[in-house]
Amino acid sequence: MMEVMLFIKKLLRSRLNVMPLLILLLSIATILFLNYKSIDYFSLKNTLIEENVKFDKDIVEINSLIDGQDETNEQISSIDQENLINAKDLKEKNKKILNALEQKNYQEAYTMMANKISNTSSIVEGNSKFYGSSYQEIMEALKRDEKFYNYLSAHKLKADNIQPVFGATFMFSIWNEYMPFLFTFLIIFILSQIFASAFHDKLMIYRLIPDNYFKRFIRNTAIGSLISSTIFFLTLIFAYILASLFFDKGSFNYPILIYSEKLAASWIAMSRLISNALILQLVSIITVISTIYLIAMVFKDKMLTMFVALIVILGSMSLSYILVPLQKVAHLIPYNYMQSVAVVTGQINNQIEISHLNFNSGILSNIFCILIIVAVIFIIEFKRSSKLSNFKGVKDESL
Repeated sequence: MMEVMLFIKKLLRSRLNVMPLLILLLSIATILFLNYKSIDYFSLKNTLIEENVKFDKDIVEINSLIDGQDETNEQISSIDQENLINAKDLKEKNKKILNALEQKNYQEAYTMMANKISNTSSIVEGNSKFYGSSYQEIMEALKRDEKFYNYLSAHKLKADNIQPVFGATFMFSIWNEYMPFLFTFLIIFILSQIFASAFHDKLMIYRLIPDNYFKRFIRNTAIGSLISSTIFFLTLIFAYILASLFFDKGSFNYPILIYSEKLAASWIAMSRLISNALILQLVSIITVISTIYLIAMVFKDKMLTMFVALIVILGSMSLSYILVPLQKVAHLIPYNYMQSVAVVTGQINNQIEISHLNFNSGILSNIFCILIIVAVIFIIEFKRSSKLSNFKGVKDESL
């Protein structure tokens, strides 16, 4: 406990260490505010209103076409009449859904929305040739949306926005979209300063203290992992409480889109993903902290440690989305699993079109990386200790 307190004192001694944490918390508050500003634009209500405006224009155009057509051209007239009926029918359905939303009868609204999408799917399916190569993609999107609204209706949940503002969904989106990079930068910045502070003029201060270097590594990484994990959890709790205070608590049974190994999309309750995502997150944090410790040992300088750690850790995370050669081995790069939510949902696989990143590969990759880091640290320390012992022996002989 005393060593933990000493570690925390080192953390708080410099204002530079506190600044990234404040920036992270302010970023979360800013994201929530921006999501709030986009509520009207991305809401189902606004989508339906915009659709009805479009249907009104379509109805006027179709009526003018019908009035200007040659009565002998029955085939074209029949198509226009069918399009007119469809436009009026969809507009009427939208009005009913809007009315249910106004009365806060959300389950009825979502059931009608699912039925409307199902009817649209039938229309698209009957005109598959018209949509050409886009047909399959459109059908998948419609089926996905239909399942989403059926899920909300069946579980009696209120839909959050694409840019969420409810406590549970906002916290989950922060964890998924922002924490992997912001939090990784935070711990690189902080731990680079703390681990590299063990060196003075390239000499390790701990060598003056009789202590086993392996135990010291375990102790430092354990304390670093404990504090980093605590910061991580407190940040997520902050996001949940902040959104809940201003909007709604939401539900941990909210549907989350996941992708299978074959990249087929489906909806699953958020609560079913959290445990695996947390385990993977914690193991990944240990890997990142071990890496920072190793880099600090090699370069023995605060700024250089931070710079190299940013390139190695954040660089590999970012480049996995860009470089094709890295995409092929992305499942072997342990730092990619800092995006634990995107891994367990299959989001990364969908984005970079591979299917190797998953919970099991993440655990194995991180454990293997940690073992390699431990071995390298052991070798470095052994060689340095041997050199120091030889130097002392030569010095004693000269005396």
